[in-house]
Amino acid sequence: MKNRNGILLGLRAIGNVGLCATHTGTASPDAGAGGIGDLSRDFDYDALYRLLYATGRENQPTSTNPYFNRERSHTASSTNNYSQKYSYDQMGNILKLKHENTDSGPGNFVRTFNDGLTYGSTNKLASVTIGGGTPWGFTYDGCGNQTQQTIDRNMQWDYADRLYSFYIQTGTAEPSQYVQYCYDASGHRVMKISRVQGGNGYFKTRIYIGAIFEEYYEVDQFSVNQGYQDEIMVMDNQSKVASDVIGTSYPHDKMGVKYVFPDHLGSSNVQCDDSGGLINREEYYPFGETSFGSYGKKRYRYCGKERDEESGLYYYGARYYLPWTCRFVSVDPKADHTPFHSCYMYAHDNPLMYSDPTGEQGEKKDSTKGHVKQPKTHQVKSKSHNHKNLIKEKDSGQKETLLGKPKQMPESLRKQLYPTSSNNIVPEQETIVIPNHSGSKNVAERIIDSRSVKFLPFHVGGNDNKSTAEQNIHDAAEGKEVFKSDFGHLPGKVNLDDKMLKIMFALSTKYSFEVTEIAGGKHTKKIDIHNKAHFSKHYYGWAFDVDKINGIAVNKDNPYFKQFMVDAKKLGAVLTLGPGSDKNHKTHVHIQSRFK
Repeated sequence: MKNRNGILLGLRAIGNVGLCATHTGTASPDAGAGGIGDLSRDFDYDALYRLLYATGRENQPTSTNPYFNRERSHTASSTNNYSQKYSYDQMGNILKLKHENTDSGPGNFVRTFNDGLTYGSTNKLASVTIGGGTPWGFTYDGCGNQTQQTIDRNMQWDYADRLYSFYIQTGTAEPSQYVQYCYDASGHRVMKISRVQGGNGYFKTRIYIGAIFEEYYEVDQFSVNQGYQDEIMVMDNQSKVASDVIGTSYPHDKMGVKYVFPDHLGSSNVQCDDSGGLINREEYYPFGETSFGSYGKKRYRYCGKERDEESGLYYYGARYYLPWTCRFVSVDPKADHTPFHSCYMYAHDNPLMYSDPTGEQGEKKDSTKGHVKQPKTHQVKSKSHNHKNLIKEKDSGQKETLLGKPKQMPESLRKQLYPTSSNNIVPEQETIVIPNHSGSKNVAERIIDSRSVKFLPFHVGGNDNKSTAEQNIHDAAEGKEVFKSDFGHLPGKVNLDDKMLKIMFALSTKYSFEVTEIAGGKHTKKIDIHNKAHFSKHYYGWAFDVDKINGIAVNKDNPYFKQFMVDAKKLGAVLTLGPGSDKNHKTHVHIQSRFK
C-alpha cells in the first residue's frame, strides 16, 4: 500500500506496519543507506501490538546529548543502517531503548529508564541513564506535571496543567533560555514569547491564529520592532501541506512558498519550493527523533506538530511530548478512560500506526494518506425484536422490564451510541447513527482500537482456533460472520449482535477487561420438559464472558464485578450473571444483550 508520498507500507493481518519501503527515483533519490538503492525498514511487535524492533537509516548525531540532537546531515552517502529495540513494563512505560549501528560503525547506545525497573503506581519517569553515564533525573509537581529535567531544565505549570514557562538555568546565573506560553479559554496556545540571553530585553514573539496563520516579530533592547513576518498555512485535516512566508526575513529562515509532503503519520518528510525544487528532507526514528536531514528553523516536523526549538518539546495541544524519552511530560487529561495504561504513554507504544493528534489518547492513522481520518457516520438499521415477554405494565402505565426500571445509561455514552434518541432510555427500535472518530469503522473495530479490552486467543475449554474471542472480534471488525463452536452445539457462523458490541464498547470506556468467549467455547445445553434443546446465547452472537476486570480476576472478592454488571444492565443488557448468581459463574461474568 502506498501513501501519497510514494512510500510503500506493508501491513500485517491486524494492521500494524511491518514494512516501510522508499524506492530510489526522482521523488526519493539515494533512498537507501549509504545513498545506494532503496530503503527498506522492518518493524516487529509484541502480543499487545507494542513496537519491539525497528530498522532504518541514519546520519550520526553531532552530539550525544539528545537535547542538542536537533538536525542531522543531509548527505545520503554518509548514512548507515540502524536498529532499535524497545522493552516496556506492564503499564506501557518504556524500560529500555537499545540503539545499534548495524554497519559496525559508531553510534551504539542504550537508554535505560528508571534503572530498567517498574515505574510504580504513579508511572512517573524518575531517571534516564545513557550507557554507563550519570543518570539524568526528572521531578514532578503534585498533579504529575514534569517540573525539572536534569539539573537545569525547568518547567512551570498553571492551574489547568498547561505549561506556561520553560527555562534553562544553572544555579542563579542568567537563564540561557526563557520562554512563556499563553493560551485561550479553550486551552489552545495563542502566543509564545522568548527572551534572548544577554540581550538586555531582546524578545521574540510568535502569535497563533487557529492553525492557518502565524505572526512573528522580534523587539530589541531599545524596544525597536525588527519587523513582522507572517506565515499563511494550508492544512490537510491535521497536517500542514503548504505555506507562504512573507514580510521580514530573519537569519536562517526559509521565505516564500513551501510545499510539504508528509509521510503516513503526517510528519513533514519532504519540503519543496514553488518551482518543485527540493528545500529539505527529514526522516525520523519511530518515536520522533530526527535520523536524517532537517534544519534548525524548521518547526512543524514529526506528525506535523510544532517542535519548540528552545525546549525540544513537541506541542500536541493538550500536552507536550519529549521524543527521546518516548513519552509525554504530563498526565493524559483522559487518563481515567484507560486506567490500565500509563498516563504518559505515547501512541499506545505503537507510533507507526497510532498518533496522539490532540495529546489525548492515541488514534489510529490512515496509512494511505498521512492524517487521521475525518469523523464520519454511517447508519445501521436495528432489527425489530419482540420483547413483550420482558415487559410488564404497572398501574401507572409506566413500562418496567423484568430487570427493574427502564434501562438507563450515562448521558455522554447515550449521545455517543444512540444520538437520535430523545431521552436517556436505550431505544429498542430506531435508526442508530454510529459516530466514528477514526473514519468509517464498525463497533468491533472501535473496541479493538480502544485497547481497553483483551480478547483471549484460546478457549477456556476446547481448542478450535477459528472461534476464539480474539478471532471472533477481528472477524467482526472485518465485517465477517464469526465462527461459533466445534463442540456440536450449533456449529457454523453467526453475525455478532450490534447491541452486544455497543454494550462492550461502552463498558470499555470505564473499565479494562478480558473477554474469554464470545460466540465460541463450550457452554451449557439445556433440555426442557418437552425434550427441546436450548442452546447458549453465545452461539447466537448475543453474549460474551469476562474473567478479569481492571486487571483483577473475577471472583466474589473482585471489587469491580458488581458495578460492572450494574453498568451493563444500564447499557441495555437483558441478563448479567457473575459470582453469587449461580454455580456456573463463580469465576466469570456473563453479559447478554438479547433473549431472542
